[in-house]
Amino acid sequence: AYEKMAIYERNDDRLTFVIAPTLACNLHCHYCFEKGYQRDQFMTNEMVKDVLEYINKQIRSNTKYVHINWFGGEPLIAFDIIATLSENLIKDLQEKGIQYSASMITNGVLLTPERVNILSEKYALKKVQITVDGTEEIYCRQKGATPKQFRQVLNIIKEAIKYIHVLIRFNCGKDNYDDILEVTKQIIDYCGVNKNLNLYLAKLVDYSSKCETGYFKQDEFDLKVIEYNQYVSRLLNKEYKPKLPRYRRSFCGQFKLRN
Repeated sequence: AYEKMAIYERNDDRLTFVIAPTLACNLHCHYCFEKGYQRDQFMTNEMVKDVLEYINKQIRSNTKYVHINWFGGEPLIAFDIIATLSENLIKDLQEKGIQYSASMITNGVLLTPERVNILSEKYALKKVQITVDGTEEIYCRQKGATPKQFRQVLNIIKEAIKYIHVLIRFNCGKDNYDDILEVTKQIIDYCGVNKNLNLYLAKLVDYSSKCETGYFKQDEFDLKVIEYNQYVSRLLNKEYKPKLPRYRRSFCGQFKLRN
């Protein structure tokens, strides 16, 4: 048997699903929660049919919106599967009068301008999240990447914000916080001020059983988030406005697909 995650949230007239078309990845982030479990497996045609059937079964009479968040592994390795699923799902939903949109969590290396255009224009991609953990040296060390890949990611961020919303996630620990400040300025200087560009800190978590010293405690990290947001506001020449955490309702479950 082969299992895929399907995470969905019932929110009145909206359904949201997370789909991982593959567990394979082209980078090797040392902190990845899938480290040691990554498998070069992809959804088969039968699995694609099962996913479509599953989503259609969740739709109710009051459903007006369906949103897909593409996840992985690195989802863009399975670009053809994303295209197939998107085309069929969009067709099914249009027949029901239901609006469709998509987002993606990606490392950005395989996100070319051509793919941004196809995904946004044809497959309703509205937003991508890309992780950049520091300047070139730190990025390459953290993610097992090359300098060329780092430059590719910066270039596609600059290109993508012309069409879609781009969230830059910085996985932050004690060892790379100062470097994150540096690359944040680098990205803003390179891309300019753009309403489609958003940068934020995420707490780096050790998924192993080791008690590493390079990780912030939650109260320490909360202070760093405030400090970072103030720093970004200064770079953007904006007034800093503190924000309260948003309550987010979520459900997580496993969907078992047939072989």
